[in-house]
Amino acid sequence: MFRPVAVAALVVLAGCTGLVSDGESDGTVTPVGIPGEVTPVEVPRTDGRVDIDRVITRHDAALSTRSFYRRVDRGNAVGSREVWVDRRSTGDVVRVRQSSERSVQEAVLVGNATYRPASRGDGYARADSDGSAPYVVSLSGAFTLRQFLAPYDYRVLGTVRRDGRSLAVLGANATLVYRPDPDPDETVDVASRVYVGRDGVIRAVDHSRRHSSGDEHHFRMRVRTGIERVPVPPWLDEAVVYPRDSPVSRHANGQSVYASMRGVNVSSSSVRSATPRTP
Repeated sequence: MFRPVAVAALVVLAGCTGLVSDGESDGTVTPVGIPGEVTPVEVPRTDGRVDIDRVITRHDAALSTRSFYRRVDRGNAVGSREVWVDRRSTGDVVRVRQSSERSVQEAVLVGNATYRPASRGDGYARADSDGSAPYVVSLSGAFTLRQFLAPYDYRVLGTVRRDGRSLAVLGANATLVYRPDPDPDETVDVASRVYVGRDGVIRAVDHSRRHSSGDEHHFRMRVRTGIERVPVPPWLDEAVVYPRDSPVSRHANGQSVYASMRGVNVSSSSVRSATPRTP
C-alpha cells in the first residue's frame, strides 16, 4: 500500500504508482471565518510533523465522555450515516441511522436493549444488546477516519473560526505520478481537509479522491457536541427511551438542538418533540 509524502517533488514508489503532495496551500478550500478572535490551535505532532493517527485517537477520546451528533455523507449508493449519543448518568442512549438510495436502517440502544423498526407494520422490535451499536464500528467515527486519512501526510494550513470555535485546518493534497499500465481503479488525486478544535474533536472533514477510472469518491463528516437528547424516531415510543418521570423527557424541543448545525440537514420527519405522549 502506498503512502504519499508531503514533500514537494518527492515520490514514493510503492508499486506501479505514487502519490505526492503538491507542496502548496490551496486557499480555495478554507471556509469563510465567523467574525471574532481566531487563536492558534495545537495539534499532535511527531518529529515536528502532524501525527494524523494521534489526531484521530484524541478525537475518539474526546467524544467518549460527551453527548454528540455525527453525520457522514459518502454520496452515490453508499449514502449517509448519522449517530446521536446522549451520555446520561443512568446510561448512554444511542441512535444510529443509515440511509442510502435503496434503504433506511436504524436502531436505538437504551440500557441492555436494542430497538429496531418492526419488519412488518408499525411499532418496533426489541432484542438484548451486547453494548455495541449496529451499522458502525466506532461511535466517534475513528475507524472510518483512519481508513480515509491515515494513508496521507497532513500539514497545518492555518486556523479558522467556525460556530464560535477556533479550528486548526489540516490539509493533504496528493497527485498521481504517471506509471505505465496503472491499476484501472488506482487513486490518482486526493484533496483532504480536516478541521480540529482545541478540545481535540474533529469537527469537520472534507475528503475527495479521483480514480484512474474517472470515478470520484467523496467523504464528508460533521460533528456537533453538547446535544441535550437523542431525537426519538417515530416508530419508537418516547417513554421507552426517556421515561416520563425523567427531566430530560420534558425538554421542550429536541429538534432545535440539531437544526442549527451548519452543513447538516436534519429531516423534521426523523425528529420528534420531546413532549411525552398522552396515553
